Order: sequence, then C-alpha cells, then structure tokens
Amino acid sequence: MRRLAIAALVSASALAVPAVADATHNNGAGPQEDFVVGSTRGPLVTPFGAFPAENHVNARAIGPEVPGLGAPAEGWFWARVDFPLGPAEFRGRVRCINVVGNQSITRGVVTQSEGPGLPVGSGTIARHIDNGEGAGAPPDEFVGMPTAPPSGGADCPLAPFPTAPVDQGNLVVHDAGP
Repeated sequence: MRRLAIAALVSASALAVPAVADATHNNGAGPQEDFVVGSTRGPLVTPFGAFPAENHVNARAIGPEVPGLGAPAEGWFWARVDFPLGPAEFRGRVRCINVVGNQSITRGVVTQSEGPGLPVGSGTIARHIDNGEGAGAPPDEFVGMPTAPPSGGADCPLAPFPTAPVDQGNLVVHDAGP
C-alpha cells in the first residue's frame, strides 16, 4: 500500500511541473549552407514514359556559390526504377547543388549500378521542390535524368525541368540565403 501511495504522489507531482513541450520553438536563421535531404516514391518521367521509382538524396553545399551555377557539394543519392525490362538500382555522389527558395538542382556521378540502369561514371541531374509539410500542403515534386558527368565545381544551372508530384515522401530544401 505504501508503494502505491508513493507512486501516486510521484505521478501527481509530475503533473504539477511545466512540461518542456510548452516551450516555444524558433527555427532561427538555420544552417549556413544550402542543402536538400529526403526520400520520395512516385513516377520517374523519362522520354520513354513514366516508371515507378524510389529516390533518396542527402546533399549540402561545401564551397562558394557561383550565381546561376550553384556550389560544389558533398553528399549522395540513390534510386530504384522499375523498368519493364526489370528493376534498375544506382547510387552515387552529389558533386554540386543550386538552391533557390524551395527548389534545388543537384548533379552527381553514378558510383554503383545494377540492372538496366545508368552505367558507373554516368552523370545525373535532379530537380527537387519542397512544397511544405502537413495535411494541407501539396505533394513535393521531383524529376531526375541522366547527363554527362558534372565537373565537380559549380556546375548546376537552374533549369526549369518539368517535375512530377511524388506519391509518398518528403523533401527538405534549405536556402541559406545570399
């Protein structure tokens, strides 16, 4: 009985203490570099049609930004595309990033490839649009495609590639500002 009384007293005193959740949250200025992170599932639109795909990206700027061309970056990407000939899976290193507002362009180099996908050494370019979070926000958007390998410097021109809304997932695009 004594243990029950002590437990009741501890529970009651815990309710009397203000909870940490009552504190306000302030994002402040945020990180000092541009970045994009996230995972999506949805159609990957190609000149040959749209195919189910899953994409992951985690990249951040590591060098000075060149207006219109972005900045050198570090990070990685991974994709799986379900082509009619079978699934293709590839991953690689992000070499540059260009972030303006809620949109980013990343370019990278494929370092591993399986299936009828991109060969190792191929370049990629992707556009990510972060449309916010929550039940009222429209879905984020994504498009990716093969390119020649990037130079490794600021080599991410802002190009308004058409994107497709994602079926699942979330992209976070952070613009550190000027």
